[in-house]
Amino acid sequence: RSRIIWNQPLDPTSWLASNYIDLDSEDGDLITAMWILKDILVVFKKYKTYIVKYVGGVAQFDWERVDNAIGCVGPNAVCENDGALYFTGPDGFYIFDGTRPPYPISQQFENRVNRINSDLEYVAEVDNYDTKGQIFFNVAEGSSTRKNKIYIYDPVGKNWTQWNVGVASISNILYGANLMFLDFPNAYETYSAVIGDAGGARDSFLAFGTYD
Repeated sequence: RSRIIWNQPLDPTSWLASNYIDLDSEDGDLITAMWILKDILVVFKKYKTYIVKYVGGVAQFDWERVDNAIGCVGPNAVCENDGALYFTGPDGFYIFDGTRPPYPISQQFENRVNRINSDLEYVAEVDNYDTKGQIFFNVAEGSSTRKNKIYIYDPVGKNWTQWNVGVASISNILYGANLMFLDFPNAYETYSAVIGDAGGARDSFLAFGTYD
């Protein structure tokens, strides 16, 4: 699982045997996620980051390894916001804009990020809340057998908010002007939430906060 293949131009039914590139096929690592950023294809393994570019000719591509130690943990653990990728790596949260290697954004609470359950890191999610331009990192922390922690990053203020909530998929609840959570227990920060009969926040209107 280190190979990228492509079809012939304008013909999705034609896949030539020669149309492929291998990205460090002998390293024992696997491709975990891909994303088209601007005019490049960003390819992640768990411990490496690559860019793939069109270099001319008939379906000719070349690749470059931009980091030897930082990658993305899973297929849903990356999103794009304002021309950059935000993703969960095996040791923290990162940003990559295509012009320099990925760099960390979670240093201020690194000890907590290191408690992400490594057995479940592949189910981690990252998504952006367009209305406020914030990035949501949904992970399983500690010994939890499901995702139980959301870290929210504000790229403008470079601050963090932490929610102790269990949400199966943040992609299904980030929409419009409202942030919807259905019946989650034990959330200690609900941000102007309307509390439902089960004691969970029904409608949470996201507010900027600083991780403490």
